[in-house]
Amino acid sequence: MLKCLTVIKNFVFQRVWRENGLNLAILGGLLWASRYVYTPSYGLYEDDLTIIPTAVAMSFPELGEYIWNYITNLYGHARPLSDSFIYLFSNLGWRLADLQGAYILGFLIELLNIFLFYFLILKIADRRLAVLSGMAYSLFSADTTQIFLTHSLGLQPSITLLLLALHNYVSGRRIIAYLLASIILFSYETPFLVFLAAPFLQKIWGKSILKEIGAHIMVVGAILLAVFQLRVIVADDRVLGITITETIKTSVEHMIQGSATSLYSYIYRPYQVAHWLDIPAITIGIICSFFVILGWMYVIKIHRFEPGAGNTVHEALQPLWKPGLAGLVMLSMAYPLTFTVRPFILAGRETRAHSAAVVGAALVVGVILYLLIAVAERIRLKALVPIGLAGLFSLLVGFGFSIQQDYRQAWQFQRDFWTKLLPLIQDVGPGTVILVDNAGLSEPAQIQANTWNLPRTLHQIYTFPVEWDGKHPGVFRLSGGWENTLVSPEHPQMVHISSETVQSPSAFYQDINSDNVILINTNEGVFTRHFTPLDLGEVTVVFKTQDDQVLNQFPTGFLYPYLNDPEK
Repeated sequence: MLKCLTVIKNFVFQRVWRENGLNLAILGGLLWASRYVYTPSYGLYEDDLTIIPTAVAMSFPELGEYIWNYITNLYGHARPLSDSFIYLFSNLGWRLADLQGAYILGFLIELLNIFLFYFLILKIADRRLAVLSGMAYSLFSADTTQIFLTHSLGLQPSITLLLLALHNYVSGRRIIAYLLASIILFSYETPFLVFLAAPFLQKIWGKSILKEIGAHIMVVGAILLAVFQLRVIVADDRVLGITITETIKTSVEHMIQGSATSLYSYIYRPYQVAHWLDIPAITIGIICSFFVILGWMYVIKIHRFEPGAGNTVHEALQPLWKPGLAGLVMLSMAYPLTFTVRPFILAGRETRAHSAAVVGAALVVGVILYLLIAVAERIRLKALVPIGLAGLFSLLVGFGFSIQQDYRQAWQFQRDFWTKLLPLIQDVGPGTVILVDNAGLSEPAQIQANTWNLPRTLHQIYTFPVEWDGKHPGVFRLSGGWENTLVSPEHPQMVHISSETVQSPSAFYQDINSDNVILINTNEGVFTRHFTPLDLGEVTVVFKTQDDQVLNQFPTGFLYPYLNDPEK
């Protein structure tokens, strides 16, 4: 035991930790402040509701068998590691501390990525650039999905693999670097091409740097082509039917749009926050983080250049153009594989388009701030540097508080939704469809509450009989203008469940007899069941009559205690 404590003591007090411990602690604190302060008020969202309950219910042997089967059969569009990570980490997290344990593991994965990024920059530049880029990384706000468990547990490990690959490449361990980068393509693939920038990250460029870059591009291209062919073989519907012309056009457009949007977010997010200062939590978060960052900037003397170490713009530029170029390459390469999302979006789950851009954007912003400090030194305004940095990054912390408010609100919206709905649908039977009008439903900006995943939720709140398998009752949120498309064009006495009427995965589209359909009105947030026939022009729809109250007689499922609040 004593020997173990000695080993830990020696590790903690190594020089690298003594010199960087404060920086790492503050960077981790910024991540926590901007994303995880309100963790006890977070819940499950969208894909979380489908994947995590299943994962949590597994024993360790069942989990291991499931993951092994998932990987060996290349499920999940031939990128099996992404879902496997979610299953593994959510299961471990739940054993640690229930739902909060999953969020703790998500935070630790992102914290590890921040540390890896910080030490990567230390390998290629000085501590000032590592600090500036580290802050830009910790508070990267083009992507607002860091809290989302499906992403923190399933997407962020791909960033970990990327950073480990870059570390190994810079350290000369090329084979390990390529192996780690290859694994990214079997996880969440968008960070893979960021690895193209690896040769640019070397501190010293030899005479053969162009040959090295060319060879590196060929190896990375060969790996990408091989995995692409594998996905064609397993019929990944995301790569089938895409022409080369469309691929190149989309990739170039996304590189331009995404890169500009990521950098723009460092200006736009503070501007957004300035309009929300009337929200107490945001204002308090900004004030507290401002003084913490300001004190930190003075402690590490961020604004003081050593004599002869770049105290002019020209001198500062010399050691920065290589990291700056590497950052631009990494930033642009974060977008060629983002085919299914729009990279100019800055709200909602679709901001995952920017997830892989965090490495390049943070480095570019770090270089820009470094140069601005050099300019401030030259024009004798260096005393304003700590204040300016504290102001910028504290506003980004404030934006993080707004994201957290949305996640808290979305979870409350879900709990309110089901608490109000369940008493009205106690007579559900096999295949019953519950349609909920969207008139009184609200959605936060950064994460959806009650939308497309509703049909997959009810049978996780209650456990229905085995003979109902394949015919579980489902809840659907109606789309705007649903009255015009509710009736099936082919069968006027049937209700038409499609993209025109509901928000739902296509697997749930169907035509169903109206006498097995329940309609819920939500005007002004008050849920009521619609019993009278609904006149839709030439057709009158007659809904399900109220039968025996059976729902509460079924065993409760995994989600019951999380989504239902009987006291309300």
